Parts: sequence; C-alpha cells; structure tokens
Amino acid sequence: MAVFTPPSGNSNSTDHTHTQDDHDKDDNDIKKFYIRPSLGLKLWGPLVPAPDNLPGLYTLITIQSAVGFFALWRLRRLYKLPPPRRIATGTHSDLSFGELPSEMIVNGKTKIKKDIADFPTLNRFSTTHGDIVLAPPPIIPRQSRFVSVRKLLWGLFGSLLLSQSLLELTRLNFLKYDPWCDEMKSVRDKKFFNNIVKYYHEGIDPTKIKVKDAMNGTPLSTNIPEVKQSVALARAQVEAQNPIIKWFGPLEYKPMSFNEYLNRMEFHLDMFEFFQNKRNIRENSIELINSISHNPQSSSTGLEGLSESKKLHLQNVEKRLHFLASSGDSISAPVKRSSTTLSRGVILPHDTKGPQDIDLDTIRSLYDPWMTLALETSLSIKFIPTTMPSHTKTPTSTDQPLPGPTPKALTNEKTH
Repeated sequence: MAVFTPPSGNSNSTDHTHTQDDHDKDDNDIKKFYIRPSLGLKLWGPLVPAPDNLPGLYTLITIQSAVGFFALWRLRRLYKLPPPRRIATGTHSDLSFGELPSEMIVNGKTKIKKDIADFPTLNRFSTTHGDIVLAPPPIIPRQSRFVSVRKLLWGLFGSLLLSQSLLELTRLNFLKYDPWCDEMKSVRDKKFFNNIVKYYHEGIDPTKIKVKDAMNGTPLSTNIPEVKQSVALARAQVEAQNPIIKWFGPLEYKPMSFNEYLNRMEFHLDMFEFFQNKRNIRENSIELINSISHNPQSSSTGLEGLSESKKLHLQNVEKRLHFLASSGDSISAPVKRSSTTLSRGVILPHDTKGPQDIDLDTIRSLYDPWMTLALETSLSIKFIPTTMPSHTKTPTSTDQPLPGPTPKALTNEKTH
C-alpha cells in the first residue's frame, strides 16, 4: 500500500519552471548567430560582413577576385605546357618536355627528316648520311587524365569566384535601393538607442566609473540625470565602435529572407516606374502648354472649338435661369424669416435674400472653424516613465508599490 503526498507549492513551482524555461529560450535565441546575407560572398560562410559594411565587403570581393585570377592563371600555364616526348640518351630513354627544333619540320607538317648521324645509338663517326622520315606530330597532343582534370578544376574554380565577385559588385554599385542595407542601418540605430536606454536604467557603478567636471575637474555625483545620460551615451558609442559589431552588426540580428528581398525590390521598381510615368506625363503636358502659348496660330482651330462649346453652354444656362425665373412668379413664395440660422450656427442678417448678399470675409472672420475647434478643445497630457519587466523576479504580496503616478494620471479631456 502506498500513500501519495502532493508536493508543497505545486502551482508556484510549475509557474516558476515555465518562466525559467521561457527565459532560457530567449537567451538561446539571443545567442544564436545568423549568417549575413549576400549574393556573391556566400562561399565565405559566417565571415560575410554586414550589408552596410562597405569596406568589409570590398575587402572580401578583392580577395575572392584575386584567388579567381590566380586559378585562371594556373589554367593558362597548363595550356601553355608542351606535350611530353621521349629523348633517347645512351641505352635508355627519358620522358621530357620540349619543342621539336624548327629545322626538323619539312614542308610544313607533312614529314620530318632526321640525319642518321644525329641519333646517339648509331655510329657517330660514320660518314654515311641519310634521311629518316618520321610521322608528323598530332594537331591535338595526347595528355594524361590528371592534366585534364586539373584544367577542368582550375577553370571551374576561377570562373565561379569571378562570377560571384561580379554579382556582388553589381549589387553594391548598380542597385540604387538595397533592402538588406537599409534593414541593417535601421537595426544598428535601434540597437544604439536601446543600449542608451538600457545603460541609463542600469545606472553608474561608482567603483568602476568616475565622472569629473570638464571645467574644473571636480568629481560629480553619479545620480544626476544629466550625468547618467552622458555616461549611457558614451557606453553605447563604445559598444557601437566594437570591431566585431562594426563588421557583423548586432549579433542577434536576423536578416530577411531572399524571397522578401525580391518582393521589396519588385515593389521598389514598380513604384519607381509609376513615378517615372507620372513625371513624364507632367513634362509632356508642360511642353504642350508651352507649345500652345508660343504658337497660337497652330492651335487656333482648337481654341475656336472650345469657345463655341462655351458659348453654347452659356446659352443653355441662360435659358434655364429664365425658365426658373418665369415659373417662380406663378408659385407662391414661402414666408421668409427675419433671420436665417444655418446648421453650423452661422446667423445671417434678415435682409439676406441670396448668396450674392453674403459678405464672405466678414462671415469667415466671425465664424472661423479652426478657431472654434481650438476654443472648444482642451487637452491635458501627462507622460509616465516606463519600466523594464523582470523575467526572474515574481511579484509577491509583500512587495511595496513603486512610487509614481497612477494610470489615472494620464488624462485626455475634451471640454466644450
């Protein structure tokens, strides 16, 4: 028989375990390093610098291009290497490289003549002379497989490096908009200001940092807000000038994917084309107006057509007004009020009979809508400082509330 005893504080322990696991997961995410994006420097792996680090990018491009040219130079040396041939020396023959003498080639490449006395295996002191006809050398000399594989590897390696370097140079020099570069600049700025806020809230350790007045050299208190701001700014600048941060950017930065990069580039190109077409339309309209103003005779026919249509329109308007005026006499007119009140609270004089009797300047000065809105609106804004949440410490019932304004202090009132 067994007795089960539940552990004390089970709920608190599980909550603490979950919070600790979440905190460890956040730390692991922060410590994870992402390879910086690039188009032609992917062979360098994690050594690729940040997209906005132009000196680092050009340094890697130079090294990569130099290695590519060296590979092509080695390929050229292999192609210039002459084919092997055997030279008889004494009682054995050795495999050596060299070109046949020009006097051995007769009638182009049809045959080769060699004097018998030049062969060392025969009698050197013989007075007999004759010619031996040899086969002409092949147009494409035979080579070993090792030499062919070396040529293939050097050619592919050099071409790959140079093409990748050219692709990266195109991205840096010919693209007017680079999403990766803009993203890295914004990430650096955010990191810089976040470090200022973090160091300001951390405060100053008097045992490590001492602040003195620049004028007289007297030590200053580290609890002054201005001193804390200056020290936080200096610490953030020192961290931003770190060689690793300058090369890679913020270490926790996760770059955008290549698909998102292409989407932003496509959107930028579409917007550029839209504004380009809009500017072309505006320029064409300006040219058309200038041509009409400078050449009135060429556009006289068009202006005459416009004037005729305008005259017809005015005649139609006059006929309609005359019809309304004649029909208004037969209809009983409504009783007019002594004063007219509009929906916006504008009171017109009693002698106002039509829109032509309204003095717009006077009405505007008396009933300015923006001034009315300013007088009817009253705003009261108060700023409350924010606090950093803590992942390790959980609030208890014994904790005292922090001094400061309550949420009711933030008010936004509107009075009429």
